[in-house]
Amino acid sequence: MAGERLTVFLLTYNHAKYIRKAFDSILAQETNFSFKIIVLDDASTDGTSDIVREYAGKYPDKITPVIREKNMGVVENMYGGLCKVDTEYFATLEGDDYWRDNHKIQRQIELLDADPSCDICGHDAWIKRFDEVDAKRLHQYDTTGKSDIIVFEGRTMPKVHPSTRIYRHVYDFSKVSPHSAVVWDSSSFWFYCLQNPKFIFINQPMAVYNFTGEGVYSGLDRNKRKLMTLRGIMEFDEALGYKYDDFNRERFRRELYKRHRLLFYAVYFFMKRRAYDWFINRYTGYNQA
Repeated sequence: MAGERLTVFLLTYNHAKYIRKAFDSILAQETNFSFKIIVLDDASTDGTSDIVREYAGKYPDKITPVIREKNMGVVENMYGGLCKVDTEYFATLEGDDYWRDNHKIQRQIELLDADPSCDICGHDAWIKRFDEVDAKRLHQYDTTGKSDIIVFEGRTMPKVHPSTRIYRHVYDFSKVSPHSAVVWDSSSFWFYCLQNPKFIFINQPMAVYNFTGEGVYSGLDRNKRKLMTLRGIMEFDEALGYKYDDFNRERFRRELYKRHRLLFYAVYFFMKRRAYDWFINRYTGYNQA
């Protein structure tokens, strides 16, 4: 289909239990513009690839399947897609999450069209842990009697879930290392895209984040998730040439304090940005290589 304004990347690996719901939630979107779906299947082994082929066969003008013959890992899988964006906007959805409002992308694109100075629009989401029945909202601001649209500017803003975001395509990802945290870490990717620090937030839960315990992040144990967060901050700082070093040092300090409080007191006054790798390896035994 020609003239698409939005590319939706559906990222998947062994999501056979969930991916039909993800597909259906994208296809149910009602818009006055065309969009395309590119499925990045990282050599699934549980039947996910067969489901991808099934949907691509039903919607050949809408869905382009990219099924890897060999597992590349989430970094290479994601990076390959980002470097090929050729539409005005793009969005990502993981195969175990889904959208729950059929007008979600229409509303977000309208808001971004109306404000060319803003490059990202996101919204609230429900989080379901391990298929629990009762989901909880991730944010939920009190906008009683007000518009549910909140515009954030500067460094203080909510880090909304990746499934909720639509980005204006103003980034050259070919200049980013394919192994950088900007690619594999959703927080670093978020801050990379917020170099223009303005963000439109819709205070409505229009997506569901399934914390399944099987994902790249949720599948890690608690300590590894902590270290993944710290590593992401370090690599993000390096990827931007320490341009926002004061901001990232403060992020690192806050995370370190929350997650390794005793170590925080030991190293805080001695921490230098070039000592990040040494600190992680020395005090946590975590090797980035």
